[in-house]
Amino acid sequence: MNLTKHRARKARDARTYYWKHVFRRMSKVLSKNYPTSDVTPLQLWSLAKRQKLRCSISGRKLTSENISPDHVHAAIKGGQTTLSNIQLVRKEVNYAKHTMTEKELLSLCVDIVNHNA
Repeated sequence: MNLTKHRARKARDARTYYWKHVFRRMSKVLSKNYPTSDVTPLQLWSLAKRQKLRCSISGRKLTSENISPDHVHAAIKGGQTTLSNIQLVRKEVNYAKHTMTEKELLSLCVDIVNHNA
């Protein structure tokens, strides 16, 4: 293996290790906060790849500093902590969304834009 390929592989392995750590930590937090959670780090990584490391609501890039798991249907409103009810969003989006549905959040955003136009 030539030196360039070796360096590229080493960098890719480091990124993979880094993201594994992020999703392992996220899975532990989900399990701690929601004891019935069955979401694994591998499933979270798979979800992130499906979302192309983009926030599912804003479309902005997700990083280890701003990534946050979000219940599509809020847990406080009866939503389960399962992979089918989890999406990955930016922390500020999750904070703004709180217990709203995505439709309610978008409606609120439209009202805010119209009010300030």
